[in-house]
Amino acid sequence: MNTQHTFRLGILGSGKGSNFGALADAIAAGTLPAEVAVVLSDVEDAGILARARERGLPTRFIAPGKFRTKLEEAAESEFVRVLEEAR
Repeated sequence: MNTQHTFRLGILGSGKGSNFGALADAIAAGTLPAEVAVVLSDVEDAGILARARERGLPTRFIAPGKFRTKLEEAAESEFVRVLEEAR
């Protein structure tokens, strides 16, 4: 596979991470020309973070603020900052 056009992915999730697992498996198999730059969640004990750590990938929990259905502005800004930092 041509890795000249490898995509850097910032993965956001709050659950078990089954979709993330499928992406990571495809990357490892060489069928998806990408790399995971960072995995982020607004749920501290989300399974996706554990799955990413098991693969040795960078993870980050960002507290959502006081509302569960909407991120506070500071949390949104932190998500953007971390994604930009990870390129």
